[in-house]
Amino acid sequence: MKIPVLLVSIFLAGSQCLLAGELVDAIAAGNRDLALKMISEGADVTELETDGTSALMYASYLGDADLATALMGAGADPSVVNSYGTSASL
Repeated sequence: MKIPVLLVSIFLAGSQCLLAGELVDAIAAGNRDLALKMISEGADVTELETDGTSALMYASYLGDADLATALMGAGADPSVVNSYGTSASL
């Protein structure tokens, strides 16, 4: 049975979205190894929580320079500011 390309694309896009939300959750929970794995697998490092907080902000808050470097290497923007006026300055 052949699966239509459109359905496969929707499934993969949905998987990417799940990875993105879970990346912020993993970093916020201090699960560094999972976060690094997700980054290497292509999680969306630019996704923001509803208050504008990014995965990079959590990595910065936790003082994890290696994780922050991995996030920025994958495209995370350190200039993003959340609704509290916080950025990811290390």
